[in-house]
Amino acid sequence: MGKYDDIIDLPHHVSEKRVQMPLLSRAAQFAPFAALSGYEAVIAEAGRRTQTPVELTGAAVEELNEALCGVLRRLGERPRVRLTWFAPDARKEGGSYRSVTGIIRRYDPAKKALQLEDRSWVFLEKLVALEEEDL
Repeated sequence: MGKYDDIIDLPHHVSEKRVQMPLLSRAAQFAPFAALSGYEAVIAEAGRRTQTPVELTGAAVEELNEALCGVLRRLGERPRVRLTWFAPDARKEGGSYRSVTGIIRRYDPAKKALQLEDRSWVFLEKLVALEEEDL
């Protein structure tokens, strides 16, 4: 004889005093529980990689300045360029290199920045490469 043979065939007990809980509420009792809220986001942030900025050599800075002067002399011709700059990360040390291709709209010496036709700005202090592109 098995351990529960005497009660296995008895009908399920239903209370006469209390209302039975709906199935949806019963299922919620067994939903996963996150004891450490935000832990997964912290782990994902720690695993996100950033790059360290590369210091340009004197020759590279000179070459970049020459390219920039050439483009600024021809602003009226609406030169199309590919700009690459280093964007620092807001949350952790380092950042990432970003590139954009577009037509230069204007140069603002007060901001030390180039404005592209889409009205976005690229600041010269973060600029690492400037290449003219053919239309």
